[in-house]
Amino acid sequence: MAALNKLLDLLTTRDRPLIERAKQAILGSKNPHINHFDAVGFNVKFFGYELARALAGALPVRTFPSPPTVGLKSKASTQADIESDWVAYWCGEMKSPVIFHRKVWELAYVLQAVHEAGFMEEGRRGLGFGCGTEPLPSLMASKGLKITVTDLQPDKSVGLGWATTGQHTSTLDHCFQPHLVSREDF
Repeated sequence: MAALNKLLDLLTTRDRPLIERAKQAILGSKNPHINHFDAVGFNVKFFGYELARALAGALPVRTFPSPPTVGLKSKASTQADIESDWVAYWCGEMKSPVIFHRKVWELAYVLQAVHEAGFMEEGRRGLGFGCGTEPLPSLMASKGLKITVTDLQPDKSVGLGWATTGQHTSTLDHCFQPHLVSREDF
């Protein structure tokens, strides 16, 4: 029973893993054969991406003349959202495939929210915090919006690992995505 309770301590009340607590328990172990937590995590992540690719490959190809209105509310990402027409529309605008990943949903959600608020119009202005190398500034510029982008200071991003992942922008050129907008419009 004690061993079962130790395992249950690694889960939330909804039976979801508490990753940091599990990692601490495994890495703190005296058993030299049990320090394979990172490899297990990478395997789980790999197979998750494989499943996501298979699910995305089964989705029909859809094109729309304009985004549908769905009445977004504050919510978490769901599979139904990824399979929705509104996500398909915004992925098409970003020239990106629909994939089952929370980042795709996040980008589509922001675009849908801007659209539904009536702000996806030429001449509107916007401010993005922590924009990194995301497609939103370029896509919005292609629609005639004037976007000011920000990111963490380059010297501070190095210590946090952002600079080595390709997600940080230290110049405006890092935000420019020529497949979405011309240099002149950007």
